[in-house]
Order: sequence, then structure tokens, then C-alpha cells
Amino acid sequence: MHCSYCYNYDFIINPKNIIRNSTESIIDNNITPLSDGIVILGGEPSMYPKSLDIAQYAKENHNLSVKIFSNGSNPPLLIDGAKQGLFDSVSVDFKCYTKNDDIIYNGDWRDYIGGINLIFDAFEKYNMIEKLEIRTTVIPSIEKDVPKIKEICASKGVKFIHQDDVKRSYEEINAIPRGNHCER
Repeated sequence: MHCSYCYNYDFIINPKNIIRNSTESIIDNNITPLSDGIVILGGEPSMYPKSLDIAQYAKENHNLSVKIFSNGSNPPLLIDGAKQGLFDSVSVDFKCYTKNDDIIYNGDWRDYIGGINLIFDAFEKYNMIEKLEIRTTVIPSIEKDVPKIKEICASKGVKFIHQDDVKRSYEEINAIPRGNHCER
């Protein structure tokens, strides 16, 4: 999708840096006795159907919890993975979903409601709302809309994390941040 703000943008412009080992061997070689879960992220992992196989492998072979970070561009995969019990948590980045499928934030939070409601409604329908969280990442054009997005999430009973201060965001939802991504 070539989102310029992607934290893995270097892999888009330098694909030779991508590890070419099998996902299964990466999981097998990096899980320790203290590991309790993995996060599937991208780029955009919902565009990759093997995300379901990766989750199943992690659960069946290592008894791990699985979280997927997505921009919400493929709701059926996210919903199916959660329904099948393959995704214990689905984290959707709210800024990346518009009703016309543009992956550019246009400055109006209302354009996200059409797309994001599909995900909200499906997770409510299947009694999985506790598996869903909405994230926003710091980009200047979305800052003014964070309070409204937070309000929408609260009205749906969905966890909200605004990643301006990751550690504080996780503390707000009583989650325990792990790893270096939470250190400043």
C-alpha cells in the first residue's frame, strides 16, 4: 500500500532486507519459555491470507496468543480469524480506513465511520467486541480528531489506544506493555 508513515516502510523501498525464512521457523526459533504470544503485523497482514495459517501454527504448536495489527482493509479476514479463535485480539488502525478505501487520511473522521462500522458491527454480532481495539498513530492531520475517535470507540465499548505515548495508552486500558516499544 506504500503508506509513507508505515513503521516498516524500509521493507517497501528495500525489499532485499526482508527475512526469507519460513514463518514457522521464525516462530520456532524465537519463542522462549517466557513467550506467551505473537503479533502479526506488516505492512498490511490482512491482505495476506497466510496470516490465518500463521496464527493457527502459533496456537497449535506453541500455545501462543495471537494479535493482528491491521489497517482494516480486509475485514473478512479479520472477522474470520477472530470467529475461528485464531486471533485473540484484532487491533485496527483507525486512520487508515475510509469509506472509499483510500489509504490517505483526508481530515474528516466521518469518512472512517462507514468502513469501521463494518468491523464494529461484525464484532458485536459475533460477541467478540472484547477482541477488538482501535489504534491511532501520531500523524499531524489526525490529532484534532482523536477525541472524536475515542468517543466513538467508547460508545461501542471498544478499547482505544492513541499511540502518542504507547506506555500511557496501554496503562489507560489496564494492559501491560511488553518490550522495548514501550520505553521512551
